[in-house]
Amino acid sequence: MMKKTAIVRLATAAVLATAGSASAGINNYAPGSVVFTDTLGDRIGAVNVGLGLPNATFLHTLVGAPATDYLPAQLTLAGDGNWYVNEGSFSVNRPGRVIQIQDLFGTPIESNFDAGIPGDPGSVLDNPVGIHWDNARQRLWVVDNPGVAPNPGKADNLFNYTLAGVRQTSFTEPANNPGFAFYQDGQRLVPDRNTGDFFVIATNGGVAGQGNPNTERGVVWRMSVDGGLNATESVFFDFSNFLPAVIGEPQGIASALNGDGSQDLFVTDTVSNSIVRLIVNSDGTFGGASTIFSQPGIANGLTEIVYDPFNNKLVFSSEGTSEILRINRDGTGLETLATGVKVRGLYVIPTPGAAGILSLAGLVALRRRR
Repeated sequence: MMKKTAIVRLATAAVLATAGSASAGINNYAPGSVVFTDTLGDRIGAVNVGLGLPNATFLHTLVGAPATDYLPAQLTLAGDGNWYVNEGSFSVNRPGRVIQIQDLFGTPIESNFDAGIPGDPGSVLDNPVGIHWDNARQRLWVVDNPGVAPNPGKADNLFNYTLAGVRQTSFTEPANNPGFAFYQDGQRLVPDRNTGDFFVIATNGGVAGQGNPNTERGVVWRMSVDGGLNATESVFFDFSNFLPAVIGEPQGIASALNGDGSQDLFVTDTVSNSIVRLIVNSDGTFGGASTIFSQPGIANGLTEIVYDPFNNKLVFSSEGTSEILRINRDGTGLETLATGVKVRGLYVIPTPGAAGILSLAGLVALRRRR
């Protein structure tokens, strides 16, 4: 059954000063440049790959930081030209939220897009992590991960939003998932580029090590979405079955479409500090797994990852070295894009002018689907 919640938008927005070349605008950034969230300074920055590397310009600091321990997570550019940023910390005392930022590369204006409904505890977000703008459906999709110990009894959710701020619950983690202990710790999501489905990475929930979130292997779930935007889950890949590398806590997921209609999913693991490639055959079935990159000997390793289609590269973050890195899709050609950052979200900047036509592209895609 579809569940919708009207979200109260804050009327008050705060305008903060920009830094560096932020006022130059997004069009001065080379295709394949990266916008990121940094939990060290509760801020949003950007790397211009057209300049000497490494480099970073900080565009906006969240209102109230650093007095409040914000943890900005994934972010996306939506069809209205605004940026949407997830923020949450697992704290039962400070709920999570989705933030809207207008004019990020100019004079940023920050407001709460979804901070729950005052007086309604059931409407509160816990720890929203993954976010994706769906042009075809004109929806924001958000994975809310309450965790295990901090919020007992809470379930993971997959929400979608209209840009007017109406929230719909598309999926709620079942209380007892046969064959799997939990869908728990749902983290990030990427679209299946051949269908309207999504792939969601969960840190644990696999068959191996069930019952202990420190030993359970991660799972990639396929979330199939119907015409009413309700989602059903099925297991695409359980890392319990992947023996060449010890996958302890998969965190990030990226996707890339190949010329033959197949897709590559790239998953980062923060324990083995590796990137695993999962093949999605053109018919949607699983086609194989292999490790393409590893960074051994570093604690709290690889976290975020995103595919750069302009340069055909993978951009990812290392929490252990506080860096943003880049490699070729086969794992070669390691480069450092930025240093001194703790990244929880990455987004590849579209080509110049693309930001202004996102909304039009979404309408065209929607008409084609109809």
